[in-house]
Amino acid sequence: MFFFIILIPAAAWKWFGLNSVVAFWFAYVVTRPLGASFADYFGRPHSLSGANFGSGRVAVIVAIAVAILVGYLSVTRRDIQRPDEYEASGVAEVNDDVLGR
Repeated sequence: MFFFIILIPAAAWKWFGLNSVVAFWFAYVVTRPLGASFADYFGRPHSLSGANFGSGRVAVIVAIAVAILVGYLSVTRRDIQRPDEYEASGVAEVNDDVLGR
């Protein structure tokens, strides 16, 4: 359910022109219950309808996954927006207007 809820701002931004700041904060706020649900399910014992991995093990696995993803982005730099993409997005013009250039 949370996966589909987190897709709402992505779809609204991509296809319906939702403001990027609003889309970011919507997705950011929704990730909190998504992460809690993930940790609860995988960390709780079978008697509480969980996967019985234990909270410590889940925390270590998630920490390793985050470290790998951050390392990947640091090496590949795929998260860096090129100046031509930045100017094409219209953000540069907005910033110039705000700064009076």
